[in-house]
Amino acid sequence: MSKEITVKNEIMGLPEKAAAIGNVLDSAKIIISDITNMVNLIQQETTKREAIRANRDVIIEKTKAFREVMLEVMDRTFDERKDLFDGYFARLDKAMDKNDTQMVAGILSNMVDLAKNGPLKNLVDIAATQKALKDPDTVWEF
Repeated sequence: MSKEITVKNEIMGLPEKAAAIGNVLDSAKIIISDITNMVNLIQQETTKREAIRANRDVIIEKTKAFREVMLEVMDRTFDERKDLFDGYFARLDKAMDKNDTQMVAGILSNMVDLAKNGPLKNLVDIAATQKALKDPDTVWEF
């Protein structure tokens, strides 16, 4: 009979053992789900970092291109202005040699206007400048 009692006890213990195995399986499912979520999150964050790096590189290249355009604009603009001022000074010298006060006044007025309307005046509105740089139809006059 002791064998029968042992078998009965084992049979009676089966639900408890099944419940314990079920708990282990549930725990394993939870752990596997957490690991899967963590791997997915790592992949998403890696993708985000790569996108941020790519965006950074694009911004750096745009900045370099903008710098080159601005340097070219400034070179051409200031060269043109230098030539204009050289011409004004040459005419001013001649007008002063002739004691032509009207000519001196006119030349000085032109020089003041040129100085007031400097090449950086139009760059005050950065947003408009950026918009113009993005617009392929913008005509840049030097």
